[in-house]
Parts: sequence; structure tokens; C-alpha cells
Amino acid sequence: MVNDLKDEFVSLVEVLEVMPKNNKKNRVKYFEYIDDKIDIYMKKKEIVLDEIKRRYCDLYEESSSFDDFELLELKDSIKKKNIFNTSYEKSGLDFCVYEIIHFYKDDFDNLNQDIENAIKIFENVGLRLSWKDFCYNPYVTVYMEAFFQNRDNLSFDDLKKCFDSVYWKCPNIIFYIGLNFKYLYYRYYKKFDRCYLSSGDEEYSSIKKKYFDCYVELMNKKNNSRGNLIQLFFSGSYSIGEYNNEKRDSYRNNISDYCIDNGVIDSFYSCLKEYKFYLEYQFLIDHFKSIYLEKDKYKDCYKKLLKEIKKDEKKLFLKVKKYHFLLKWKRDEKALILLLDINNLLDSLKDKYSLLEVNKVREKISFMNDNVSYYCIFDFLLGYFTYLRTLFEERYPDYSFDEITRAIDDFYDRFISLSYQVINHIMVKEDVNIPQIIADHYRLLNLKVIDSSIASDLDAVMDNVFKLKVIDLMDKLHLSYDDMLFLCNVKKLGIVK
Repeated sequence: MVNDLKDEFVSLVEVLEVMPKNNKKNRVKYFEYIDDKIDIYMKKKEIVLDEIKRRYCDLYEESSSFDDFELLELKDSIKKKNIFNTSYEKSGLDFCVYEIIHFYKDDFDNLNQDIENAIKIFENVGLRLSWKDFCYNPYVTVYMEAFFQNRDNLSFDDLKKCFDSVYWKCPNIIFYIGLNFKYLYYRYYKKFDRCYLSSGDEEYSSIKKKYFDCYVELMNKKNNSRGNLIQLFFSGSYSIGEYNNEKRDSYRNNISDYCIDNGVIDSFYSCLKEYKFYLEYQFLIDHFKSIYLEKDKYKDCYKKLLKEIKKDEKKLFLKVKKYHFLLKWKRDEKALILLLDINNLLDSLKDKYSLLEVNKVREKISFMNDNVSYYCIFDFLLGYFTYLRTLFEERYPDYSFDEITRAIDDFYDRFISLSYQVINHIMVKEDVNIPQIIADHYRLLNLKVIDSSIASDLDAVMDNVFKLKVIDLMDKLHLSYDDMLFLCNVKKLGIVK
């Protein structure tokens, strides 16, 4: 049809060139002839447009949406069942306390909601807290009394007024509330342990496997959707010019001189993704190794520091009790001096509790053996939110609070979604050449893989393999390059919406 129209246009131009236009009569005939042809070709245009739309509809398919509710539930379960966690992390109290202590990044209502969430965590293990439990500092007690009186309306103006009045007298009040929650956890940790430490290795592994299987199933549905693939080309995520027939051949020739099974290509790409993941988070492995290689000096560091903290807290509560006694008997000057002493002790406790979070992780590392793999190292560190966040903050000093949060979330999502073939077999004391391991394996499967190219130009290798995967998917979905080019051009011209 296209060739016929081209021939007609050529003939039309030739006729118009030889038609006389030397007088009015001839010019009228000339324009009448043009008008007739316009009418004819407008009708043909409609026929052509109808044919284009018909072919487009034959090829096009709407993108599909897939429910990931089960995936989100399993993801939450993995966090709660992490076998490396203590009940402090499993309960989510570590995150709540962190949010409270970093209140300056939030507003007053969210701060109170974080305190409420922490209180509910205690209630989940059968502990109903009251304002009397918040005795770390006299001003903490004052605010928490007002808080418990207004739990049904945490944005109540009187609560805001109470916070304002105590804040100027005690600017570190929120830090002290956070420390008070830590104290209460360690006071009642056995109740938390009974509630949260019931699951074992088998249950944790089962949940992770279920999540991965569910994730793979969801990805297969998304990736095998004709509509989703078309939308990726429409949006520009995939460039149609990268998939013409000539480039298709070059991608295949770059990988192998043989016809390679799609399963081998998929497996190779998974290995490359795994290696890229390792490179991006190698700083976590290096940190772990630095602790592990000196693990003897960290044995019992957590227990020793916890004993120190408990001794300091006994001194603190005696001083707080004496402070209230002095106030009762109107000895305000002595009470003020004692309050300064109390706050100095609290500042020391703040530093010790921060170190306690670190020592908890270091002591656990000190009891590990040489059989811990790189995979287990990532898994282990993911169990300790506060510690992991510190490592990310050191790695990315220019990141904002929210950017660090997103970076950790991305690390977690990628970790639980990858298929591991390499790093789960590399142990903590091993020093191996991962690109060589990958290259050696896939050369046996007739792939043209050079370990140096994986090491020095990983992104280019991955891009080549990924495009091969897209080509295989196009073939599987019966979408040729010409089909996809047609769809993209029709969409670009606005012939269809």
C-alpha cells in the first residue's frame, strides 16, 4: 500500500508539472484538479489511518498492575524474624527510640507519635507504662505526666505549652526521654525476649525463601507482560534504536559464537547483578572484617558496659530522689546544683548507651567463626538499624537524613531480592577474585567472558547482557524490532492516545 501511494504521488507531481497555467481558464482547471485529488487523498488518508490503528491495536496491549501486598507483608516479617537481632531490634523499639532522639528532624506531633509508638511496643509485651516510669530527669517526669494525661489528644495545646516550658529549662529533654526508654527496655528485657525470641533459624530461612519465591513470581509476571514491555519503550526507559537487527547480532556476538540458552544468559546476568551489589556495599564487608580480625578484644565488651550503665543509673536515681527531697524542703539552690550534676551524669549515660549499641554488635561478631560468609555479613548488619545507619552516615557524609534512610531501604530491598551464587560461598577470611570466579564458570558454558572486563567495565558488560535479555523477551512475546518501531512511531505521532 505504501509503495502504491508513493507511485501515485510521483505521477500526480508529473501531471501537475505539465498542466497548462497560462490563462485563467487553465488555472481554474488546474486548481479544480488539485481539489479533486485532495478529496481523493483525504479519503485515502482515513483508510490509511484506520489501517494504522487496526495494526496498532493488533500489536498493542495495556500495561498490567500486579498486587504486591503479600510481598510487603513478608518483607516486614523478615525484619522481625532476623535471627541475629535481640528483642530490642525485633520489637522495633530501636527504630522508635532513634526517631525520638532525632526529633529535631521532625515536628512536634510526629515526635509525640514516636513516643506513643514506643509506649505501645511495651504494651505489646504486657507492660503498661505510666509517667512514674519516666524518672531519668525531673523535667522528663513533668512532660511525661502531661503526655499520659493527654494520650487521647497528643496535639493538645496544653501539652505543647508543657513541652515549651520544660524545653527551655532542659534543652536535652528529648534525648533523656529516649534514654529513659532504653533504660526501661533493659529493665524488662526478659519480657521482650519471651515475646520476640521464639523463632529460630529455620523459620527465618523459610520466610526469606518464601519472599524470594514470591518476588521472582511477581517479577516474572511483570517482565513477561507485553503491555509492560511496550510501556518501557514508550517511556524512553528502553531506546528502540538500541534493538535494531544489526545491533541485535552484535550483542549476541559479543557474548558468544554459539547459540546460548536463555537460562544461561539469565544466570550470568544474576551473577553480574550480585557482583555489582557486592561492590556497592563492600564497605560493609570491610568494616565487618576489621572488627572480626580483632575480635578477641571485643569479647564481653557489651556485658561490661551494660554493668557500668546500671551502676550509673543507680547513682542517677539516688540523685533524682535527693533532688525532689531538696525541692520539697525549699532548698532550691542546692537542688539546682544537684540538677547540674544529674544532667552531667545523663550526658555520660547518653555516650555510654550510644557505645552500647556499637558494643552489642562487636560482641556478637567476636563470637562468630571463620565460616561466616559475605552473605551472612550483610544479613547480620541488616539486623541492627542504628549501627547500620552509622556506617552509612560515615560512608556518605554529604547525604541528608532522608537520603541515608532511602539508601538503607534500597540496600535492604536489593539484598532480599537477589539470587546468590557467589558471595554466599565466600567466607570472611577468604580473599578471592570474584570476576575470575564468574568468568571461569561461564567460559565453560561457551560465553566469551573475560574477568578483566567484568572487573574494569562491569556496567558495559551488564548493559550488553541486559539488552540480550530484552531481545529474548521481545522474541518470546512475538514483538519484532519492526513491530516495536511501528508502535513507537504511531505513539509519537499522536495517531492514538
